[in-house]
Amino acid sequence: MSEEADKVKSKRPSRSEILSRGIDKCISLCTDQLDMSKRKNDFESLQLTEREKETLTKGFMEKKAAAIEKLTKVLPNFYQQTEVFEKLSTLEQLCQNAANDKGDRKWRRTGDPEMDLRPLQYKLLFDYVTNLDYIHEDLKKSIASADLAKKEQNS
Repeated sequence: MSEEADKVKSKRPSRSEILSRGIDKCISLCTDQLDMSKRKNDFESLQLTEREKETLTKGFMEKKAAAIEKLTKVLPNFYQQTEVFEKLSTLEQLCQNAANDKGDRKWRRTGDPEMDLRPLQYKLLFDYVTNLDYIHEDLKKSIASADLAKKEQNS
């Protein structure tokens, strides 16, 4: 079972790859919206001449190329400035280490609830016994003072 889990994990893309694919997909979705063939219906009501259509299409294509070029220039700088891939790599390593250490750590120190509760129980018992000692001392003093009072009355 462990080998199968390792195979699945090795096939799974890293967080950096997922982010990179997600950003690429986002860019492609945005630039696909800049496709003139999808925008033809938007301009039909304008009744443009062929020359105007060509000019509009050319301008549209230039804007699309400029947007793609700007994105390809900005993204690497963004990646460098934020160090996002390094941080994701560190996160991936921490997750891997946590998964490896998972079997070694226990919720309780010994794993036995009775053993782990003993220090707490001992403290509570010690406090209880100490309190009883104070009560016992007070009772002794009260009895001693009562005996002394009786002796004084009798004499």
